[in-house]
Amino acid sequence: MVRFSVVVCLASLIATPLAAQDRYTIFEQGDRIVRVDRQTGAVDYCRRAGKRLTCELSPQERLAWQREIDRLSDTVAELENRINRLERDEAFAAPQESERSSLQEIDEALTMTERFMRGFFGIIGRLEDERALPGQ
Repeated sequence: MVRFSVVVCLASLIATPLAAQDRYTIFEQGDRIVRVDRQTGAVDYCRRAGKRLTCELSPQERLAWQREIDRLSDTVAELENRINRLERDEAFAAPQESERSSLQEIDEALTMTERFMRGFFGIIGRLEDERALPGQ
């Protein structure tokens, strides 16, 4: 009898045009409530809990949710792999502490070289000035 009423309900839903507000048909069947999704044909069995209606997922809905969870899990895994590859690539990797210290050493060496060169050219300039003085 239960199957017959669900089949009759589903058959009437198929013949009826679907409107957004009419997606679900709900009817009582003994101590439970049956919710039929007019778009997918999924049937959910619900119970009243006080003023709330608690429904269990139908096997079709459960499968659809599981597929979506699996798809999203695959996407997350793919993105994590991509991040790991990018982090391993030296062009994208942040400089390590040893690299920072070697960059600091290079900067200090260039500063010392610059001071040395300024001093050296200063000495050359003074020597040229002394040579240019008449009477010497």
